[in-house]
Formats: sequence, C-alpha cells, structure tokens
Amino acid sequence: MIKLVETSSGFVLSYPLWLGILTIAGVALIGYAARPKAEVKKRWGIIVAGAVLMWGGIFFATFKVTLTAESGRVYGFLRYNERIEWTDATAAAVVQRSGKGGPSYFLVVANRSGGEFELPLGGLNDGERQRVVAYVLSKMPR
Repeated sequence: MIKLVETSSGFVLSYPLWLGILTIAGVALIGYAARPKAEVKKRWGIIVAGAVLMWGGIFFATFKVTLTAESGRVYGFLRYNERIEWTDATAAAVVQRSGKGGPSYFLVVANRSGGEFELPLGGLNDGERQRVVAYVLSKMPR
C-alpha cells in the first residue's frame, strides 16, 4: 500500500493520503459517544476505538520516508522520527519479521555510534524494495 515516488533528489515513500479519512471516522465516533444525552452502553469502548482510528489516520497521513543523496529520514506521528547521514552508515541488511498480517520487511542500517536506522519497506513489491535497497547501498561509503 505504500507508494514509492522517485524524485530528482532521491526517493519518497508514503501512504496514500486518503487513509487520513480514518481520522474523520475517529472524530465522528468520539463525537457520537461524547454527546451528553447519548444512550450508548459502551461509551468508553467507542471513545477508545475513535481515538485509535484518529491516531491511525494521523499516522498514515504523516508517514513519510525521504531518501536523498546525503541522508535518510523516516517520520510517522508518534512512532517514527529517525534520521541518518549516509556518511555515518557502516552496514545495511534487509530484515524480515513475522507479524499479524504476514511478513514485514525492514532495511536496517547500522551507524558508527552503534545505533540503527530502521526503514520500513512493508507494502513495497520485490522490485521496488530492491530499488530502495540498491539506492541506499549506493549512497553508503565503501
């Protein structure tokens, strides 16, 4: 579901903007459950479900991976906010992790200070994933 866009300065990965509609659904659920005279038996459950939908919508609307010749950045509301300069990168590997919806792929890039930069690749097909990995490897110092 992630779309890959090649720009003049590198790659951008993001979710389609229409997934932000989840935010509107969450606000509607919370508004429905929070009415003063609402006859909702499971008011707190609806409010929690609305909050989760709101967070999901905001996350999908703000999720963005930017790869340029100098650096890589991953941002997703309250989940990802990482950046790496390719000059600090020492090694990279594609890691497959099993999850609820099947396997997820990540590109893990180690840096000189011992930390790791994790780039989610879930939602990309094999060809797109290989293009992103090749791009990152080409920007790392040898």
